[in-house]
Amino acid sequence: MGSRFGLVVRAGQSLGQLIVAGHYDVVDQDLLSSEFVAWRSRASHGEARLVAPRGILTTNEALELLRKKRLRPPNLEELLTYGAAFPEATPRQTVVGLGWFWSCLGGVRHAACIINGRRRRRLILEPTDGVWVERDLFLAIRD
Repeated sequence: MGSRFGLVVRAGQSLGQLIVAGHYDVVDQDLLSSEFVAWRSRASHGEARLVAPRGILTTNEALELLRKKRLRPPNLEELLTYGAAFPEATPRQTVVGLGWFWSCLGGVRHAACIINGRRRRRLILEPTDGVWVERDLFLAIRD
């Protein structure tokens, strides 16, 4: 997918502010935990791109795909800023941000994902130990 978007993250926004700006119907409760209360965004800017995999990829293969394209995965604030700025850019698709991971109690890493469904828009944490499929789009940043 050749979609490109200018992306500017303002410093000092809270996680809650970025989530509210994204108009999500469902938000993973782990993102709302006290662990993230003091979190504040850092200023950044770059060109955001959506990269579609060809076939099924593991997380490591997806990260290598981005590296080969001279792109980097977005951090959490970049993913959330994209979600707020371009809510209708990816109807009925999942946008994956692989630049920030959260580990659950069992040690499994999770990546933040925006899922745009028919009726609901969700911000969730997906385990990264499985595979990503063709309907998953990887948000990537070129600085």
